[in-house]
Amino acid sequence: MKTVTELITPDLAEKYLKKVNPKKQRKLVISRAEAYAREMQAGHWYPTHQGIAFDTQGNLIDGQTRLKAIELSGVSLQMRVTREVAPKIVNGAVHHAIDYIDNGYNRTVGEQLSIRHNSASGRQSQGICRAILMWCTGLKKITVPVALEIISVYPAIKNLSLKREKVLNCAVSGALAVCLKSNPEIEDTFIKSLISGADLRQNSPILKLRELLIAAKGTGGSCYTVKAFGWTLNSVHSFLAGSSVSKIKNGSLGVDYFNQQQKHFIKKIRAAAGVSELTKEANHE
Repeated sequence: MKTVTELITPDLAEKYLKKVNPKKQRKLVISRAEAYAREMQAGHWYPTHQGIAFDTQGNLIDGQTRLKAIELSGVSLQMRVTREVAPKIVNGAVHHAIDYIDNGYNRTVGEQLSIRHNSASGRQSQGICRAILMWCTGLKKITVPVALEIISVYPAIKNLSLKREKVLNCAVSGALAVCLKSNPEIEDTFIKSLISGADLRQNSPILKLRELLIAAKGTGGSCYTVKAFGWTLNSVHSFLAGSSVSKIKNGSLGVDYFNQQQKHFIKKIRAAAGVSELTKEANHE
Protein backbone atom coordinates (compact mmCIF):
# COMPACT_ATOMS: atom_id res chain seq x y z
CA MET A 1 0.00 0.00 0.00
CA LYS A 2 1.42 3.38 -1.03
CA THR A 3 0.13 6.90 -0.43
CA VAL A 4 1.10 10.04 -2.35
CA THR A 5 -0.27 13.56 -2.62
CA GLU A 6 -1.77 14.46 -5.98
CA LEU A 7 -3.37 17.54 -7.49
CA ILE A 8 -6.87 16.32 -8.33
CA THR A 9 -8.30 18.34 -11.20
CA PRO A 10 -11.96 18.06 -12.30
CA ASP A 11 -10.84 16.02 -15.32
CA LEU A 12 -8.79 13.64 -13.16
CA ALA A 13 -11.68 13.33 -10.70
CA GLU A 14 -13.96 12.31 -13.57
CA LYS A 15 -11.40 9.71 -14.65
CA TYR A 16 -11.06 8.27 -11.13
CA LEU A 17 -14.84 8.09 -10.69
CA LYS A 18 -14.97 5.65 -13.60
CA LYS A 19 -13.06 3.21 -11.39
CA VAL A 20 -16.03 2.75 -9.03
CA ASN A 21 -17.48 -0.75 -9.10
CA PRO A 22 -21.22 0.02 -8.61
CA LYS A 23 -21.89 -3.51 -7.38
CA LYS A 24 -19.41 -3.13 -4.55
CA GLN A 25 -19.77 0.50 -3.59
CA ARG A 26 -22.62 2.39 -1.99
CA LYS A 27 -24.69 4.72 -4.15
CA LEU A 28 -23.39 8.24 -4.55
CA VAL A 29 -25.54 10.83 -2.75
CA ILE A 30 -25.44 13.74 -5.15
CA SER A 31 -26.80 16.28 -2.64
CA ARG A 32 -23.83 15.54 -0.36
CA ALA A 33 -21.41 15.98 -3.26
CA GLU A 34 -23.08 19.31 -4.08
CA ALA A 35 -22.64 20.41 -0.45
CA TYR A 36 -18.95 19.47 -0.58
CA ALA A 37 -18.63 21.36 -3.88
CA ARG A 38 -19.98 24.53 -2.27
CA GLU A 39 -17.38 24.15 0.48
CA MET A 40 -14.65 23.80 -2.13
CA GLN A 41 -15.84 26.83 -4.08
CA ALA A 42 -15.88 28.85 -0.86
CA GLY A 43 -12.27 27.88 -0.12
CA HIS A 44 -13.17 25.82 2.95
CA TRP A 45 -11.67 22.52 1.84
CA TYR A 46 -8.21 21.84 3.20
CA PRO A 47 -5.83 18.90 2.58
CA THR A 48 -5.75 16.36 5.42
CA HIS A 49 -4.77 12.71 5.85
CA GLN A 50 -8.18 11.78 4.43
CA GLY A 51 -8.32 11.41 0.67
CA ILE A 52 -9.18 8.67 -1.81
CA ALA A 53 -8.18 5.01 -2.04
CA PHE A 54 -8.01 2.20 -4.59
CA ASP A 55 -7.85 -1.54 -3.88
CA THR A 56 -5.46 -4.04 -5.47
CA GLN A 57 -7.82 -4.42 -8.46
CA GLY A 58 -7.78 -0.67 -9.11
CA ASN A 59 -11.33 -0.12 -7.85
CA LEU A 60 -12.07 3.17 -6.11
CA ILE A 61 -13.11 2.17 -2.58
CA ASP A 62 -13.07 5.52 -0.80
CA GLY A 63 -13.56 9.13 -1.87
CA GLN A 64 -16.21 9.07 -4.59
CA THR A 65 -18.18 11.91 -2.96
CA ARG A 66 -15.05 14.08 -2.70
CA LEU A 67 -14.17 13.36 -6.31
CA LYS A 68 -17.68 14.14 -7.53
CA ALA A 69 -17.55 17.41 -5.60
CA ILE A 70 -14.28 18.36 -7.34
CA GLU A 71 -15.87 17.56 -10.69
CA LEU A 72 -18.95 19.66 -9.86
CA SER A 73 -17.04 22.58 -8.34
CA GLY A 74 -14.46 22.98 -11.08
CA VAL A 75 -11.84 23.40 -8.33
CA SER A 76 -8.50 21.54 -8.31
CA LEU A 77 -7.33 20.32 -4.90
CA GLN A 78 -4.32 18.61 -3.37
CA MET A 79 -5.44 15.26 -1.95
CA ARG A 80 -3.86 12.12 -0.50
CA VAL A 81 -4.23 9.12 -2.84
CA THR A 82 -3.66 5.58 -1.55
CA ARG A 83 -3.28 2.62 -3.90
CA GLU A 84 -2.95 -1.15 -3.58
CA VAL A 85 -5.12 -1.44 -0.47
CA ALA A 86 -5.22 -5.20 0.02
CA PRO A 87 -7.76 -7.43 1.77
CA LYS A 88 -6.69 -9.73 4.59
CA ILE A 89 -7.79 -13.10 5.95
CA VAL A 90 -9.17 -13.13 9.51
CA ASN A 91 -10.31 -16.48 10.96
CA GLY A 92 -10.74 -17.83 7.46
CA ALA A 93 -12.88 -14.91 6.23
CA VAL A 94 -11.80 -12.27 3.73
CA HIS A 95 -11.92 -8.76 5.22
CA HIS A 96 -11.85 -5.91 2.71
CA ALA A 97 -10.57 -2.43 3.54
CA ILE A 98 -13.96 -0.97 2.61
CA ASP A 99 -15.45 -2.96 5.51
CA TYR A 100 -13.64 -0.59 7.87
CA ILE A 101 -14.11 2.73 6.07
CA ASP A 102 -16.52 5.41 7.38
CA ASN A 103 -17.42 3.35 10.44
CA GLY A 104 -16.24 5.95 12.94
CA TYR A 105 -18.11 8.44 15.15
CA ASN A 106 -18.61 11.74 13.34
CA ARG A 107 -17.88 14.94 15.23
CA THR A 108 -20.77 17.40 15.21
CA VAL A 109 -20.34 21.07 14.37
CA GLY A 110 -21.34 21.90 17.93
CA GLU A 111 -18.62 19.65 19.35
CA GLN A 112 -16.02 21.30 17.15
CA LEU A 113 -17.16 24.79 18.17
CA SER A 114 -16.79 23.79 21.83
CA ILE A 115 -13.56 21.79 21.57
CA ARG A 116 -11.59 23.80 19.04
CA HIS A 117 -13.17 27.27 19.02
CA ASN A 118 -13.90 28.04 22.67
CA SER A 119 -17.67 28.16 22.38
CA ALA A 120 -19.26 27.84 25.83
CA SER A 121 -22.35 26.28 24.27
CA GLY A 122 -21.39 24.67 20.99
CA ARG A 123 -24.62 22.77 20.38
CA GLN A 124 -26.76 25.88 20.86
CA SER A 125 -24.40 27.94 18.70
CA GLN A 126 -24.67 25.32 15.97
CA GLY A 127 -28.46 25.60 15.98
CA ILE A 128 -28.42 29.39 15.94
CA CYS A 129 -25.92 29.48 13.07
CA ARG A 130 -28.01 26.95 11.14
CA ALA A 131 -31.09 29.17 11.52
CA ILE A 132 -29.18 32.18 10.18
CA LEU A 133 -27.75 30.09 7.32
CA MET A 134 -31.28 29.04 6.33
CA TRP A 135 -32.36 32.69 6.36
CA CYS A 136 -29.43 33.75 4.17
CA THR A 137 -29.29 30.83 1.74
CA GLY A 138 -32.08 28.30 2.28
CA LEU A 139 -29.42 25.66 2.97
CA LYS A 140 -30.01 23.36 5.93
CA LYS A 141 -26.59 21.82 6.55
CA ILE A 142 -24.17 23.90 8.61
CA THR A 143 -20.40 23.29 8.65
CA VAL A 144 -17.71 24.54 11.01
CA PRO A 145 -16.15 27.09 8.59
CA VAL A 146 -19.57 28.55 7.74
CA ALA A 147 -20.59 28.63 11.42
CA LEU A 148 -17.39 30.51 12.28
CA GLU A 149 -18.09 33.03 9.53
CA ILE A 150 -21.66 33.54 10.79
CA ILE A 151 -20.43 34.04 14.37
CA SER A 152 -17.89 36.61 13.16
CA VAL A 153 -20.68 38.52 11.40
CA TYR A 154 -23.17 38.17 14.27
CA PRO A 155 -21.12 38.05 17.52
CA ALA A 156 -24.30 38.31 19.63
CA ILE A 157 -24.65 34.55 18.99
CA LYS A 158 -22.07 33.93 21.71
CA ASN A 159 -24.22 35.54 24.40
CA LEU A 160 -27.56 34.31 23.10
CA SER A 161 -26.30 30.72 23.02
CA LEU A 162 -25.84 30.85 26.79
CA LYS A 163 -29.43 31.82 27.55
CA ARG A 164 -31.69 28.95 28.59
CA GLU A 165 -35.15 30.41 28.10
CA LYS A 166 -38.14 28.64 26.57
CA VAL A 167 -38.87 31.51 24.18
CA LEU A 168 -35.22 31.77 23.05
CA ASN A 169 -34.92 28.68 20.89
CA CYS A 170 -32.31 28.57 18.14
CA ALA A 171 -34.54 30.12 15.47
CA VAL A 172 -35.56 33.04 17.68
CA SER A 173 -32.01 33.56 18.95
CA GLY A 174 -30.72 33.57 15.37
CA ALA A 175 -33.20 36.25 14.35
CA LEU A 176 -32.40 38.31 17.45
CA ALA A 177 -28.66 38.08 16.68
CA VAL A 178 -29.45 39.53 13.26
CA CYS A 179 -31.55 42.34 14.77
CA LEU A 180 -28.91 43.17 17.40
CA LYS A 181 -26.36 43.78 14.65
CA SER A 182 -28.12 46.94 13.59
CA ASN A 183 -30.24 47.66 16.69
CA PRO A 184 -28.19 46.82 19.81
CA GLU A 185 -30.62 48.76 21.99
CA ILE A 186 -33.17 45.93 21.79
CA GLU A 187 -30.99 43.92 24.22
CA ASP A 188 -32.33 45.94 27.17
CA THR A 189 -35.82 46.45 25.80
CA PHE A 190 -37.22 43.85 23.42
CA ILE A 191 -35.18 40.81 24.54
CA LYS A 192 -35.52 41.35 28.29
CA SER A 193 -39.27 41.85 27.94
CA LEU A 194 -39.60 38.81 25.68
CA ILE A 195 -37.93 36.65 28.33
CA SER A 196 -39.78 38.03 31.36
CA GLY A 197 -43.18 38.79 29.82
CA ALA A 198 -43.66 41.47 32.47
CA ASP A 199 -45.56 44.75 32.04
CA LEU A 200 -46.41 44.24 28.36
CA ARG A 201 -49.45 45.96 26.93
CA GLN A 202 -52.11 43.86 25.24
CA ASN A 203 -51.17 44.69 21.66
CA SER A 204 -47.42 44.73 22.17
CA PRO A 205 -45.55 42.89 19.39
CA ILE A 206 -43.30 41.46 22.12
CA LEU A 207 -46.26 39.96 23.98
CA LYS A 208 -47.78 38.56 20.79
CA LEU A 209 -44.48 36.95 19.80
CA ARG A 210 -44.05 35.50 23.29
CA GLU A 211 -47.56 34.01 23.25
CA LEU A 212 -47.02 32.59 19.78
CA LEU A 213 -43.71 30.97 20.71
CA ILE A 214 -45.08 29.44 23.91
CA ALA A 215 -48.08 27.99 22.05
CA ALA A 216 -46.13 26.78 19.00
CA LYS A 217 -45.73 23.05 18.37
CA GLY A 218 -43.03 21.11 16.55
CA THR A 219 -40.15 23.41 17.43
CA GLY A 220 -37.41 21.16 16.07
CA GLY A 221 -38.03 21.07 12.33
CA SER A 222 -36.78 23.20 9.45
CA CYS A 223 -40.29 24.45 8.68
CA TYR A 224 -40.68 25.76 12.23
CA THR A 225 -37.21 27.35 12.09
CA VAL A 226 -38.17 29.40 9.03
CA LYS A 227 -41.49 30.45 10.57
CA ALA A 228 -40.10 31.39 13.98
CA PHE A 229 -37.23 33.31 12.39
CA GLY A 230 -39.73 35.30 10.33
CA TRP A 231 -42.07 35.86 13.29
CA THR A 232 -39.18 37.31 15.28
CA LEU A 233 -38.00 39.65 12.52
CA ASN A 234 -41.57 40.85 11.96
CA SER A 235 -42.10 41.39 15.68
CA VAL A 236 -38.87 43.37 16.13
CA HIS A 237 -39.74 45.46 13.08
CA SER A 238 -43.15 46.32 14.55
CA PHE A 239 -41.51 47.13 17.89
CA LEU A 240 -38.98 49.46 16.28
CA ALA A 241 -41.78 51.18 14.37
CA GLY A 242 -43.81 51.62 17.57
CA SER A 243 -46.70 49.66 16.11
CA SER A 244 -49.43 47.81 18.00
CA VAL A 245 -50.39 44.41 16.60
CA SER A 246 -53.25 42.01 17.17
CA LYS A 247 -51.06 39.07 16.16
CA ILE A 248 -47.70 38.28 14.61
CA LYS A 249 -48.25 37.55 10.94
CA ASN A 250 -46.37 35.28 8.56
CA GLY A 251 -45.97 38.20 6.15
CA SER A 252 -42.65 39.49 4.90
CA LEU A 253 -42.67 43.14 6.00
CA GLY A 254 -40.14 42.72 8.79
CA VAL A 255 -38.25 40.01 6.93
CA ASP A 256 -37.87 42.25 3.88
CA TYR A 257 -36.78 45.14 6.09
CA PHE A 258 -33.90 43.21 7.63
CA ASN A 259 -33.04 41.53 4.32
CA GLN A 260 -32.53 44.96 2.80
CA GLN A 261 -30.82 46.43 5.86
CA GLN A 262 -28.29 43.62 6.06
CA LYS A 263 -27.85 42.60 2.44
CA HIS A 264 -24.08 43.10 2.73
CA PHE A 265 -23.87 40.57 5.59
CA ILE A 266 -26.19 38.16 3.79
CA LYS A 267 -23.97 38.31 0.73
CA LYS A 268 -20.91 37.62 2.89
CA ILE A 269 -22.50 34.52 4.43
CA ARG A 270 -23.71 33.28 1.05
CA ALA A 271 -20.15 33.56 -0.24
CA ALA A 272 -18.84 31.66 2.81
CA ALA A 273 -21.38 28.91 2.11
CA GLY A 274 -20.30 28.71 -1.55
CA VAL A 275 -23.64 29.99 -2.84
CA SER A 276 -23.22 32.21 -5.88
CA GLU A 277 -25.36 35.31 -6.22
CA LEU A 278 -25.97 34.28 -9.82
CA THR A 279 -27.31 30.81 -9.08
CA LYS A 280 -30.29 29.30 -7.30
CA GLU A 281 -28.75 26.51 -5.22
CA ALA A 282 -30.81 27.36 -2.17
CA ASN A 283 -34.05 26.71 -3.98
CA HIS A 284 -33.02 23.12 -4.70
CA GLU A 285 -32.35 22.09 -1.11
